Order: sequence, then structure tokens, then C-alpha cells
Amino acid sequence: MGIMIYAVLFVAGMTVLYAFFLDPFRDAIAAYGWTVTPCTVYSSKIEPVTDKEKKNDKGGATIVGYRPEIKYSYRVGGKVRRSDRIWFIRTGADTQGDAKKLVDKYPLGSQQQCYVDPRDDDFAVLERGFRPELLIALIPLILALAGITGIVSRVLRRVSRPDPRFAPIHHYSEGATLTHRSKSGVVALLVAVLIAIMWNSIISFLLREVIKNWREGIPGCYGWFLTIFAVPFVLVGLFLLALPVYFFLKLFNPRPTLRLSIAEIPAGGAAELTWRFWGRYDRLHRLRISLEGREEATYQSSEDTATAREVFMTIQLVDTAKPQEIRWGKVRVAVPENAVPTFSAPHNRIAWVIHVCGEIKRWPDVDEEFEFNVLPATVREPAGAVAS
Repeated sequence: MGIMIYAVLFVAGMTVLYAFFLDPFRDAIAAYGWTVTPCTVYSSKIEPVTDKEKKNDKGGATIVGYRPEIKYSYRVGGKVRRSDRIWFIRTGADTQGDAKKLVDKYPLGSQQQCYVDPRDDDFAVLERGFRPELLIALIPLILALAGITGIVSRVLRRVSRPDPRFAPIHHYSEGATLTHRSKSGVVALLVAVLIAIMWNSIISFLLREVIKNWREGIPGCYGWFLTIFAVPFVLVGLFLLALPVYFFLKLFNPRPTLRLSIAEIPAGGAAELTWRFWGRYDRLHRLRISLEGREEATYQSSEDTATAREVFMTIQLVDTAKPQEIRWGKVRVAVPENAVPTFSAPHNRIAWVIHVCGEIKRWPDVDEEFEFNVLPATVREPAGAVAS
């Protein structure tokens, strides 16, 4: 049943995209290479849009809006062609004031420029480029993406259903050490830049329309609605623009290298942790290193899956503001005897991590962590016990 619902969402979204938005999107991109041709407006007027379902009523049809009717002629290959397209999507019912703006922009008998499709001389428009109307395509696009994502996740869930028993833990060889080197952060920066460019490229058309409405004076109902509608999208865009700056600044942070003398520590045991910062470690004014035990639980609510995390134990290992102690040092990591061992199950896991936090004034902080295994406590035979 779940796959059927997702399939309906996917088919419905793709059908609407193909039927209503594929050609306008394709033409809006291709029109930048269309032929610019002089044209003459031979008809420019406002036509009322009526409710056709009431045309048989005694009172006549009801006017539900107004539409600008602009017709123009142009010459291609020695032949006169005619068109009434203003943009790629025909204008629907609108207010009389909005319709009048277009009629005033293209008055009767005026000389204009139209854009002719070189593959079809009968197809021409007065305006090209993207408009906020195309943003409506995001709705069927989201439906289609939700549908295909749901189908794939359901299929993968059936193919690779987790074993109900505890999942095996990755164990290290006896006496192995564990080393963690901080990543540069270039990948995170590139991903943030890409997302910011994609989002703001889409929102730019909406923002351009809002600015256009305000430049012409205090907007009407449509302008106010468009402005209010655009506010959350613009705020998200500003946040996404600030995010690459944050990751760019983090590129210049000092990066730590940490080494744990034992990769698997039994409960009640201990290991030696050494650290060293590379780069401008003198910019750090405080260093804190702690041992944390976390419990993670994954639960499913309806069709959504979420993971809850809770830190049930924190042991402070290092807290210093001395530059030499910040640059490099070592500390004993002692795991309590009553510590819960590391384990992983399909929906629950216990994880132990070393958390490093380096504070920098008026700059993104250093925040690193890495996991290690905590084993069950070693069983000790009582003194004087005799084997039976």
C-alpha cells in the first residue's frame, strides 16, 4: 500500500510537470537564442473573463476577471505572421489594473520587438525569460521527488531488511591504536555553495517580481500577497548565503590530530590520549576535551524515521587556556567500571566518543569528535578460587 501511494504521487507529479511546465521551461531557456524580430501591435484591449457555467443564466455570464488581448504581426521570410502570445504561458484571469498595465505597455499601433522560434515561424512571444509563475512547478516537482524517494526507500528496506539480532560491531585487532585526523572542510564548503546557488537562482525570479511590483508604487493585493509569500524563501536564501561564509572561515581553523593508545578499552580500563594542533593554534583561547557516552534510538512515526540522541555520561578530561597545553599534550582516558559497553542494534546503539572543542573569539570554533569501542569489564577470578 505504501509503494502504491508513493507511485501515485510520482505519476501525478510527473504528469503535471510534463503537461503544463515542460514546454514553458524548455522554451524559456531556448528563447535566449530565438530571432529578435520587429513587430506591430494591431490589437490591444482588455477582455473580460466570464464564468462560462453561468452563461445560460437569465442574468448572463458573471465576470470573474480580465485578460489583456494583444495581437501583433511580424514578417519572416517575406511572409506576414501573426501571434497573440505575450509569454510562454497564456495570461489567465487577472485584475483590471494588471491587465491595463500590459495594454499600456503594448499600445495599439506601437512598434515592438518579438522573439520568433527559428524552428517554427508561427511561434513568437513578446517577452522571454523566467517568471515567478514557473515556481508553481515546484509543487508537482516535490510530489514527484517524494514519490520516487518513497518508492526507492521502500524497495531498499525490503531488499536489505536489518537483522533483528544485534548488528555486529567493528572490532580492532588486539593492541591496535586509533588515530583521528581533522578534515579540511572543503567538501562541506562546496556542498553549501552549490545548495546556496541552486536555491537563490530559483528565488531570484520571485524576488525580481516583488521588486518590480514595488518600483511601480504601492502594490495591490497581488503584490502584497507575493511579497508575504516571498519573505520565508528569501530568509532561507540569506541563511544559505551565510552558510558558505561560515564553512569558508572554518578552513583557516587549526586542525587537531588525536591518537588513542588503545582502540578498544574495557570498562574500568584506561588508555592514553595524545593530541596535537596544526596551524594557528595560538588563536585558540580555550581547549576542552571530554569523554561522552551517548544513547541513540531510531524510531518510526507514520512514514518518517527519526533518531533521538541523549548524552548519559560526560567526563571532562582537559580544560585549559595555556597555549603550550593547547598545542599538544596527553591525558589519561579512564572508562568507569559501570560503563555500558558499546553495542549497535537496528534501532538502538550505545556510542562512546572523544569530543574536542576549541574556542576562538569572534570566529567559528573547532568542534571534532571520534568514536572508540568500550568493551565489557574484564571478569576477575576471586582470590583463592580453586578450579573444580
